[in-house]
Amino acid sequence: MASVNTNAAAITALRTLQQTNATLDKTQNRISTGYKIGEAKDNAAYWSISVMLKSDNKSLSTVKDSLNLGAATVDTMYQGLNKAKDVLDEIKAKLTSATQAGVDRKAVQEDIDALQDQLKSIATSSNFSGENWLSVNSGLTGFDPGKSVVASFSRNSNNAISIGTIKIDTSDIALFDTKAGSSMGIVSTQSTLSSDGVDLDFGGNAATGAAPALQGLDTAVAKAGLDVGALAAAKVTLGAYTAAGIDKADKLSFDLSLNGSATKTITVALASVGSAANLATALQTAINDTTAFGTGAVAVAADGSGVITITSGASGSASSVSFSNLKAVDGDGTVTTFAGYTALNGVAKFGAGSANKVAVTFNAGGVAPAVLQDGEKLQFRFAYNGDLYETSVKDIVAATDSADAAKYATTLQAMIDGAKRISDGAVLGSGKVGATRTSATNIDIATVGAGPSQAVSITKVTVDGVAATGTDANGLVVATGSYGTANDVAKTGAIAAPGSSGDTISFDLTVYGDNATATGSTATKKTVSFVSNSTQANNAANLQAALDKAFGVGILSVNTGTGEISTIKTGPNVGLLMGNLVVTDGDGVLSSSIGLTTATVSGVGRDL
Repeated sequence: MASVNTNAAAITALRTLQQTNATLDKTQNRISTGYKIGEAKDNAAYWSISVMLKSDNKSLSTVKDSLNLGAATVDTMYQGLNKAKDVLDEIKAKLTSATQAGVDRKAVQEDIDALQDQLKSIATSSNFSGENWLSVNSGLTGFDPGKSVVASFSRNSNNAISIGTIKIDTSDIALFDTKAGSSMGIVSTQSTLSSDGVDLDFGGNAATGAAPALQGLDTAVAKAGLDVGALAAAKVTLGAYTAAGIDKADKLSFDLSLNGSATKTITVALASVGSAANLATALQTAINDTTAFGTGAVAVAADGSGVITITSGASGSASSVSFSNLKAVDGDGTVTTFAGYTALNGVAKFGAGSANKVAVTFNAGGVAPAVLQDGEKLQFRFAYNGDLYETSVKDIVAATDSADAAKYATTLQAMIDGAKRISDGAVLGSGKVGATRTSATNIDIATVGAGPSQAVSITKVTVDGVAATGTDANGLVVATGSYGTANDVAKTGAIAAPGSSGDTISFDLTVYGDNATATGSTATKKTVSFVSNSTQANNAANLQAALDKAFGVGILSVNTGTGEISTIKTGPNVGLLMGNLVVTDGDGVLSSSIGLTTATVSGVGRDL
């Protein structure tokens, strides 16, 4: 329905402007993002397809990178095999010449030894991005000759994703396997020369008996055919164990690389280390962990002098051990939650009976009029914790409102709960200030809360608009509140010992009241720090020593059975407040290197 205030042209212009702004917003959004459909609200169906295609595109890009990496790896191995083939052709030629009579077989053997070393060098150096398919160690835990290269990424009609791979069996192409007795390795296995179906000695005759010394093609013991010889494992010596400077709440950390593998950081707990044998066991356990190198990768031993050695589980020139970056780590790596302390963090604790109160002497007889009369209007103001409140005017009905102390207390309580703050009109509400009859002639107006932060006072009392004095308002007069005389101490409540020893617990503790410090200041805040212990009595003793150091002896007490902190002196204002709780792994004391070398130590295996 149109009215005299309707402006049809303006309404049409407004709607046109709104449509223009909406179109402009959409266009600006497309320009800024580069997408016609940049969010689900633009077109939910197309947006969903777009997000899926973007994700697949990233996956395809990763597949491309994997193919490039795989191609580089395969090319490295291919080039290594080509070089090895050329060397094998030369060895074949040398072996052929060794079958002829009158040939200097010692010289031939020296040539073959050099060519064998060249083969090993080719195999060892055919490494790309940590992968070596030509020189392997099948004796390592978890060894798998099968390798795979990511080749494809696809999504079928049901949106199921599949990753295609190219499988490569390195057992068919490996030149060397450093595991003793292994049948893997094209050139590390023993071969036998034969002619017309008859095994040949190195002199060309049927193989019977031992081969002549230094004239056979064997590099170690005499055998028919070619043998690469026995192999020795890599080993490092770490120094002699010493207990000096050890803190059993700490750990030792070092970097370890085996047989050319990626370096891994090993961490060893010192809790049970008390001898060289204990240390060797701890090192062995840490290295054997499945997240490290696994069982059988090394052997750790301690001799009678306490010297610690680490020997690789592999042997031969491809065997290596590298030990470096030894350092002490403060703590055991586990920080307990310390729920007992956390529950007290930021919660003030005060002694009971420390409320602030105003005493009203109720006068029901004596000076007339003894009781507020029917129709008289009572109103008063009071201050509570720094804010000023004013009650509404109360029309007195003497029989129900002021006939005795109990009825008058009920009247005052209702007026206090409904009082409004002068600054903004907020209603005080219940549970803040109470009016309680304590005897037939006394009413206490007191804070419900306790502690030095609580305060109440009566600032103004009127009856029929006139300031009240004496018994005009049944003893309610202007007065300042005071604290009670209760002698209770302030307590934090029970604090259970943490489940871990050797960690540092620190927190801020504020002590309120006349006994805050030995000098008698009203409030003192200190930072308390101590080392935790899983035993309740020991933990309480550590905490007591820290409190005595911060506040002085005779100020606070710790219950050895419950861990509760309490004030020793008493008074209405005593209180405790804990805050800024911090738990740190370790006690701040670092262990020494306990005799182990801190420099990089490396060892490489060899052919004997």
